[in-house]
Amino acid sequence: MAVWDPIWENDSYSNIELRKIKTVYKVDSFYKFLNLNKEDLCIDLGCGGGYISAEIIKRCNCKVIGFDISKIAIEFAKKKKFNTR
Repeated sequence: MAVWDPIWENDSYSNIELRKIKTVYKVDSFYKFLNLNKEDLCIDLGCGGGYISAEIIKRCNCKVIGFDISKIAIEFAKKKKFNTR
């Protein structure tokens, strides 16, 4: 178990509704600067449960690779199929 696993599991990041609200706000904040298209590759460092990665895929239709130190967060993202395009 990684050091971040219990932190991620008990933090607001694991609250699905709160995570969705934060995700839209964060992506709205930097979306205009990304200028991504379907040929681009975006790396999401510290992706957590994959919500921001999923929102970038939804808006830009590009490929996103997420990395996180928490295995629990990565497994959560895999179960939610955020990594499909």
